[in-house]
Amino acid sequence: LDMPGAGYSSWPQPGFDFEWDPESVKGVYTKFLDAIGVSQVSVMTQGFIYSQYALQWGLENPDRAVKLLSLNAPLLPGTALPFPLQQYQLPIVSNFVAQDALRAERFLEGGSAYAMDVADADRFREPFLESMMPGLAVVDLMKKTNFDALLQRNYELLYASQQPALVAWGTADKYLNAADAEAFCQATGTEFKPLSGEAGFLAQMDYAQSVALSIKGFLRS
Repeated sequence: LDMPGAGYSSWPQPGFDFEWDPESVKGVYTKFLDAIGVSQVSVMTQGFIYSQYALQWGLENPDRAVKLLSLNAPLLPGTALPFPLQQYQLPIVSNFVAQDALRAERFLEGGSAYAMDVADADRFREPFLESMMPGLAVVDLMKKTNFDALLQRNYELLYASQQPALVAWGTADKYLNAADAEAFCQATGTEFKPLSGEAGFLAQMDYAQSVALSIKGFLRS
């Protein structure tokens, strides 16, 4: 699933086709599942922004999200948004960063212990080279995102939730601290499982086998 404006999905113009506010973003998940005829899912998230909305959707829809699983995503309230993402919220600056075709791959690679495979880097770069629309979509999303409030709301929802939840963590992440993730899990009663190997921010690409081994028991139980 490409979110609106991401990858090769079309860019819906704010105020006309899509509002880019939290409710609109979360509504995409509901509409997608309804369209493909799936009533229940396990929600697995990774990353800074869309992952927070997906987790929140799962927590607000326990009848549809039967299990919650997070890979290397900010969880603890007060976690800082990396400056490359903050730039999408800055006047004037955001218009320039939206046109930088290399930002996506540089950001993802910057959180890892490894260099990104050339073919993977090309794939991440490709939509931004063909059009500036994906970059504008990030700007539109970030303008409507209150990151601190998003983290706080998810913390409160998970603290009160009865849904099975697991946090699997690549400990070589250069953006997010494993100690913060573990503290979050202790506070909310969520299972914490560090991944084997030097998995970083994009753990599913750094050590896919380690991720699969760590989560399959949780998903099958």
